[in-house]
Amino acid sequence: MSVTKRCGQLSRSFVASCHKTLWPIVTKRCGELSRGVVANCHQALWRIVAKRCGELSQSVVASCHEALWRIVAKRCGELSQSVVANCHEALWPIVTKRCGELSRGVVANCHQALWRIVTKRCGQLSRSVVANYHKALWPIVTKRCGQLSPSAMANCHEALWRIVTKRCGKLSRSVVASVVTNVENCTTWCIMIVHYFPC
Repeated sequence: MSVTKRCGQLSRSFVASCHKTLWPIVTKRCGELSRGVVANCHQALWRIVAKRCGELSQSVVASCHEALWRIVAKRCGELSQSVVANCHEALWPIVTKRCGELSRGVVANCHQALWRIVTKRCGQLSRSVVANYHKALWPIVTKRCGQLSPSAMANCHEALWRIVTKRCGKLSRSVVASVVTNVENCTTWCIMIVHYFPC
């Protein structure tokens, strides 16, 4: 069933077909993804298609497919700035799904905080932007950071920090190094964990 054929009236059979198509790709190229993560990704990815389906053209479908795949593949280190910018709405359902204890308020704050780092001219991320980010979240970090476990720290580094640093446009090594050096002790890592993983 073609995506472009009567796209505004996609049936459940098409959704099922889409899932069957994506699943082999995910399992084949992202062996480290658990079924739970794949399911969460699928739900988030499909929302992009369903949301924009009424005005989809063949070219849009192609670009959409590429964007959806890269969200799934983010755990494989392929996430780029442009993909994050185009598909940010799909990322948050994944976050909320994997952080069930987070309230909507916390998720909203998390959205604003991480979005600022990843999408605000990521290739030219200035020290002032980093400073503002740090200053705004520091109270939360210092208040809850003491509860973080080593395993949570490891999970944060592998699953979240990669979004900011991995292939992030023109983000220079010096800027990344500066961020890590200046806020290494219970700041950047803890910020990520506090927002994404309940302490």
